[in-house]
Amino acid sequence: MQTREEVRLHQTKPINIGLLDCLLQSKTAITRESLALTLGLSRDRIADELHVLTQYGCEFNEHPQHGIVMIQSGLGVWSDYLESESSVLRNVLVYGTTGSTQDICKDISNSITANPQDLDHTLVIAHHQQNGRGRLGRKWIAPEGKTISCSMIKTINHQSDAEVINRLTLAVSVAIARTVEFFLPEKKGVTQIKWPNDVWVDGRKIAGILVETVHANRQPTGLGYPSSSEEGLAAAIIGIGLNAGLDEGDIKSAKLDGPKYLPTSLKICGCDVDRLLVLRKLLEFVDEMIERADDEAIMNEWRGRCLQFKQQVRLRNGTQEIVGEVVDIDPALGLIVRNDRGMLTHMPAASTTVI
Repeated sequence: MQTREEVRLHQTKPINIGLLDCLLQSKTAITRESLALTLGLSRDRIADELHVLTQYGCEFNEHPQHGIVMIQSGLGVWSDYLESESSVLRNVLVYGTTGSTQDICKDISNSITANPQDLDHTLVIAHHQQNGRGRLGRKWIAPEGKTISCSMIKTINHQSDAEVINRLTLAVSVAIARTVEFFLPEKKGVTQIKWPNDVWVDGRKIAGILVETVHANRQPTGLGYPSSSEEGLAAAIIGIGLNAGLDEGDIKSAKLDGPKYLPTSLKICGCDVDRLLVLRKLLEFVDEMIERADDEAIMNEWRGRCLQFKQQVRLRNGTQEIVGEVVDIDPALGLIVRNDRGMLTHMPAASTTVI
């Protein structure tokens, strides 16, 4: 049985979002006087609000002359901050420890009885995910406090499960690539997508995506594609694992599948940033890209980033094995591959493996 420890500290006392944002965004120390002037608050009020932030886990360094630097945000402020900064109405649940954020989202989807719109965009985050997984049941290594481990619920209508998985995998992979480049602008041009669900930087994996579907009052679909016309709530669960604070020591101590799957992180690439800031920017891009999944500009960006585009690949889907050139992608049907006889085959993201 997996352990779930939800962080609910944000519900007992309000935090000052403006103060938290100033401290998160500041790249240098900032004095209490500057904070008071920026926020229009008294010094005593600043002192009180800083005390609240420390109660919810935020850590600071303070110098008498230079001012305050945030060392790290506390989990107790994450929900309030992300909900207040979101462009969409969103419920955010933060867990200190859990087995899998995907499983929590599935449980929520299966138990919900309210209007589906109340469920849309619900986000589940784990500080420490013990049993994270990738596609086809593969294990995802996530050292405590070093990764972004989250899952989001997106309600779906009148689409097959295969189409939903293909479309969302494409959109979210572009969103993650943009997030990485926001924090690592020098990596523009080398942040690439390894279809179907990985994002790579400098030839190393920095993020993975897992999109699954669930239908209320029924078992999760797994790799099958039941009819979308069946009654009940249909939702996609979008799982994202992004390496933020992973270091080389973490990689050496992990059991990996071999050098071809060597991971990297924002920190290894030179950006040691608070995970809360990364989450905020990631959600901005994910929300935007999902809405623009059929936009030709997004399709072109995916083509420009995809490692396999216009390359020879060997793919397996169940018992079917395909060798050919990747000629394009269809947001609904998946990767389009042309074999040596000129025949075109669509390979769905949910069940295809790159050999």
